[in-house]
Amino acid sequence: MDAVNRIFDLLKQQKMDQKKFAEKIGVRPQAITEWKKGVTSSYTKRLPKIAEVLNTTVEYLLSGNEDAKSLDTTLGVETPSENELIFRSLPPERQEEVLRYMRYLVAQEQEKKAMAEKKEGVGEPAGE
Repeated sequence: MDAVNRIFDLLKQQKMDQKKFAEKIGVRPQAITEWKKGVTSSYTKRLPKIAEVLNTTVEYLLSGNEDAKSLDTTLGVETPSENELIFRSLPPERQEEVLRYMRYLVAQEQEKKAMAEKKEGVGEPAGE
């Protein structure tokens, strides 16, 4: 069984239709049909999101390794934080927007810190 067949097997087990699955991973429903027919392998770019939505691991999807099937924390696999899940749910262009804003905030904080350190250094006698 290949990754596509495992994806469709998990969809069937979880009683999730292709339209809802497509919506959750951010693709057109036609893309899911194309994967099933073997027309495209664009699913490979979305394996982390597919694994997340299907509550499994990328390793399981690619290898079929049953030991890697579950995201159960008892297996030592860290579950994604709420922030990570929210971020992953955004379309790629919105993810990039969030990252740009975060970089901007970090730069502002670094600038504030540098200004504060510079201000603290003012008025100190030289050589101390």
